[in-house]
Amino acid sequence: MPHVDLIVQGAGEDAMAHLLGFSGQWQAPAHCGLDHSLVENFQRYQPSVETSRGCGRGCAFCEERAMPLTDLKTPARIVKELHTLIDVYGDQSVRPYFQSSYLVPKRKWADELANAIQAAGINIAWRCESRVDSVKPNAVPGLVAAGMKVIDLGLESASLLQLERMQKADKPQRYLDAASKLLETCASHGIWVKVNVLLYGGETAQTLDETQRWLDAHAQYLKGVSVGPVVVYGPPSHSEEFLGELAEFGARPVEVSSAEERGVTQVHLSAEINHEQAEIESIRLSRRYMTQDDYFDLKRFSYYPRDYSDEQFRRDVADCDPQRLPFRQSA
Repeated sequence: MPHVDLIVQGAGEDAMAHLLGFSGQWQAPAHCGLDHSLVENFQRYQPSVETSRGCGRGCAFCEERAMPLTDLKTPARIVKELHTLIDVYGDQSVRPYFQSSYLVPKRKWADELANAIQAAGINIAWRCESRVDSVKPNAVPGLVAAGMKVIDLGLESASLLQLERMQKADKPQRYLDAASKLLETCASHGIWVKVNVLLYGGETAQTLDETQRWLDAHAQYLKGVSVGPVVVYGPPSHSEEFLGELAEFGARPVEVSSAEERGVTQVHLSAEINHEQAEIESIRLSRRYMTQDDYFDLKRFSYYPRDYSDEQFRRDVADCDPQRLPFRQSA
């Protein structure tokens, strides 16, 4: 990007004052939300409500590992933004994504949000993302009453060794136990659960099998599974340290020059699983747990254009290489 003068890693608030010529640190106004009407043909797309920023949990692969978690917006603010969405879109058929890398809703907050949304007469289903050990089962009933229909959960792996390598959890077994309880609770309340799995440095047939066996045991609770190998982003000045960490587990770049030339580095995960095999395993695992209808339901909820029909989807699927599809095809 030859015309770019400055790349800011993480959030941009610290650089905002300098860029805009302000003295001191710039802060967004308290009422700040997203103005979807600025986007051309915005009615075709599902909106977002930013609920918090940052994470700070220290996962080795995450850009936000050292970015402190901000407080969740108050239920009153979220209700105000939902009212704005209803006014802008003209009805309550929108399916917003409650944007947060790491949603941590306490039971009290969830119950207050449910009460505020119901008192306001709002009937909007929404989606969010969190860690499998961060949403406590006792908060789920309140979240459901507030409209939560889909949750994306960053499981990443069910191999204790890989979880340690990722620095995902200090006590991996406790982490997996919490994941089991949350998945079961969500499913019992009718929530669609989509689990994210990351194939990481040092991955082997054994660690993959551990993850697969765990997913098999929880398949009844899953609406879908997204799987992909780790990718390292950024130029050498930003990616060198992380690539070095992955190398300790036996991973190596597919192309050494890719960080400098493209800012994106694909990796061979280990001597046992190269990059091509990792891609194949990713698709295989996704297909094992996700049907074509499940995939369409999840994508249509928050990602596909609102006017994208099942018929259009099936036509597009028919034009694709079936070996590259991350779901089992319908007849």
